[in-house]
Amino acid sequence: MQDTARKPRRRLFRIFIATLALLVALPLLAWVWNPALVLVAGFELANMLHRQAGAPSNCSGQWSLSINASRPWFFPFYPETNATYHLMVLDALAEADPVNFTLSGTLPHARYTSLHVYDADTAEILLARTGEELTGGTGSNWQIAIRQSSAQSGGQTTGTDSAAIRPGARRLAFVWRSYLPEGAEPLPGVWAVNSRTGAPIADCRNRFTLPQTVTDAATTRQRKTVLAHMIDQQGDLATSGEAYPIRFFIRHAASTPFFANRHITYAFAPLKGSALPAVIRFRPPQGLRYWSACIGGIRETSTSACLGDFETRPDSSGRVTFLVGPDNAKLRDMANRNGWNFLRSDWFIGNRIFILRELATGEVPPDALFFANQPDFDNERPLGEQFADSALGEHAPIGRYCQRAGC
Repeated sequence: MQDTARKPRRRLFRIFIATLALLVALPLLAWVWNPALVLVAGFELANMLHRQAGAPSNCSGQWSLSINASRPWFFPFYPETNATYHLMVLDALAEADPVNFTLSGTLPHARYTSLHVYDADTAEILLARTGEELTGGTGSNWQIAIRQSSAQSGGQTTGTDSAAIRPGARRLAFVWRSYLPEGAEPLPGVWAVNSRTGAPIADCRNRFTLPQTVTDAATTRQRKTVLAHMIDQQGDLATSGEAYPIRFFIRHAASTPFFANRHITYAFAPLKGSALPAVIRFRPPQGLRYWSACIGGIRETSTSACLGDFETRPDSSGRVTFLVGPDNAKLRDMANRNGWNFLRSDWFIGNRIFILRELATGEVPPDALFFANQPDFDNERPLGEQFADSALGEHAPIGRYCQRAGC
């Protein structure tokens, strides 16, 4: 009788263990299949628990959790660890009518602050204002009314409290950025009304949308193919005797898939994970508002480490050298002995990407040796015609892997 009674219990125990194993295995399998998507899903799940409803028209409680240096590897889209980001995605239509938005707030004490508005489906930048433009250059309090209108003149005038953006978006993504914020960071208030009737939007809540630049399968395949060709090219250049086979390419905000910052231009290069460590060097130009170097995982689109301009050690000639590799005492000691700057490559699956950001606001001098003055990367042009150092010389990064030539 006892054996008969134990059989159902054993069966239930086996079912429990199998279910528990499945619950553990499924997230791990999902991570291996598409880690970036898992990061996005986890980020949005955390935000669902964080966001708060407001009164009609008041969308202020829909800002996301802070994306900052505390856990950069848990967030997608290559965050810069010296920056703090908040975002929300709101419906741009109330039935058939466009929705108008009013935002207001107080600028934080920071190196740089901006408000960006995007078409959430296409990642097109519809509006970008620096903190100085929001306040008109005076004080710290600001307010801006954003209306969807075919008349674009209002959207092109800085220092005003009204801006017109192109109509037709299904949803708008708002991103609030601060670089090197100090102390508490007040988030902007956001209010939404029907543009025709002026009625408050009753159901103002975040409706997160991944842009088509990320979800389109053909675009994603092309991006992966180009990055793979860059890795192959590095091998070919090394075999031919090139001293610095890691070459960089320029990417402007308009063609960057991840809700890019209009005030930043990027230089990027993939790094073969199995070939690390690597040495990357360049000479920062004068006159930038900010620059930084970051390492991320290509598959994960998260960041392991960044070094801002204030954290780096240049050599006597003003050149900055980065040593990129696993975080261990040997490499850190090598970096210290040589006066280099260490960037850890962390636990990413597969290849990494080195991203150098140059942040410039206002009019960029046409003769400045900035990334912003160089052509945008073109997937259709040969890679060899688009090396950043071809035009910028030592003001563009170049690098080599230590395994082949030594550090």
